[in-house]
Amino acid sequence: METKPTMTGDFIPKHLKTNYGIETIIPDAQHLDQNHHFVSAELTQGIFSVEAKSFFMKQMELLKAKGAEGIILGCTELPMLIETSNFDLPMIATTYLHAQMAADFILADY
Repeated sequence: METKPTMTGDFIPKHLKTNYGIETIIPDAQHLDQNHHFVSAELTQGIFSVEAKSFFMKQMELLKAKGAEGIILGCTELPMLIETSNFDLPMIATTYLHAQMAADFILADY
């Protein structure tokens, strides 16, 4: 059974807006299926194609044109495909955030 993209839900955007005043911008609807294809059929299978990198770089450019001030790399594999130095907006890789939070929790002095 194939899953559908979850970035269109309200949970994360609502949380970011309510708690941090951050407005989220997602790719246009006509690009979501291609986004999901690259993630599920390639990236999660260890395939990091030139086509996928080109697609995601273009999506980031489109988001920037829509007013994005930063990019969330919310898929585990995206930081392996896209180097943060290859784009002129700040990028947040959620994989690294989760790892940092886990390390901070484990090393916390209680």
